[in-house]
Amino acid sequence: MKLDNKTLFATIEQELLLKASLMDGEDAIHAWQEWESMVDLEGHPDNGSYRLFPLLYTNLKRHGIEHPFMIRLRGIYRQAWYKNQRLFYDMSKVLRYFSDAGVRTIVLKGAALTILHYKNYGVRPMADVDVLVHPHQVMLTVDLLRRAGWKPLSEITDDDLYYNHATHFYDSTGREFDLHWHPFWDACRKNNDSEFWSGAIPVSFTGVPTLAPNSTDNLLHTIVHGIKYNPEPPIRWIADAFVLIHSSNEGIDWTRLVNQAKYNLLVPRLREALYYLLTTFKVPVPQSVMDQLNEIPVTRAELIEYQERTANPENRKNSLLSTLAQYLTEYRRITGNFQITATILGFPPYLRWRLNKKSYYHLSSFIITKSIDRVRTRLYTRMRPNGAGESS
Repeated sequence: MKLDNKTLFATIEQELLLKASLMDGEDAIHAWQEWESMVDLEGHPDNGSYRLFPLLYTNLKRHGIEHPFMIRLRGIYRQAWYKNQRLFYDMSKVLRYFSDAGVRTIVLKGAALTILHYKNYGVRPMADVDVLVHPHQVMLTVDLLRRAGWKPLSEITDDDLYYNHATHFYDSTGREFDLHWHPFWDACRKNNDSEFWSGAIPVSFTGVPTLAPNSTDNLLHTIVHGIKYNPEPPIRWIADAFVLIHSSNEGIDWTRLVNQAKYNLLVPRLREALYYLLTTFKVPVPQSVMDQLNEIPVTRAELIEYQERTANPENRKNSLLSTLAQYLTEYRRITGNFQITATILGFPPYLRWRLNKKSYYHLSSFIITKSIDRVRTRLYTRMRPNGAGESS
């Protein structure tokens, strides 16, 4: 499958920046020299590149690079270090509050990566902290957050708890907090939660005991969040995956990784991500793993969903059938309902929730209207004379 690297992965300039920030020796130095000759160092970089500047600073410093731009990089690094220290300190109070109430937690994403893999508060800027709790403790946790002055971005419904994975909170000072009851939206099944929780490892979050994902689960988590369309390529996942694989004390359990991707219908995303990391950044992915991923059969519905999630919206088919195929694959992966009867009964409620329709009447009206519009568009296109509408 041919991918559009301009929208899914990094641009040429961003790849050079990543290599200068992550790699060793001549590879890092050559990448830095080529990158700084291509960009305007006095200009305003895209947000994805800017977030890598603290990491770039530490790697260039490690290689003894002396350049006027290092002064700016040092200031950016120090600012990131200070903000992350404040963030960890503030969020440790929330985690302590949860712990005292008997709520078990797993810190996700940037917090877990900072503690276990980057091991430096300044190299990975963060805006918030993501925390996972058991599904049966969600409403208790929401109540605790409300008492502490936090407000949800939207009210949590029973459908949200079943189909979704997280919600966003904020407080009066502008601080942000993401509460998860499943590790990620692409795998909301209870069995997955059990695997994720049983594989988690103890960590200290600024003195508060909590858990973090093991390296293998963290890698899949990082890739799944990264491999999706974004008008501004979310290149931070590349740095996170690179550091994860190179710094993992226990190593990556490649068998577990492949099995988790297969079980959750995530093979296309994992395969493309690992291939990109292997070929572009020399990440040590075993060839046997790539062979396994290439041999796993992928259904057409999975491919349609993958293409829809990774394609530029301007290039998407946007047909009713392709949209329904995407949602059907989402539903089957999220709920684990693969039998025809269970799917027939369970898919309509999911579709109503996914399309944010108040009732099945509104859902039916929406589908019928879309179908009629699609037929009209096709008929108009076929009946339209050649050259009609062209200006003279």
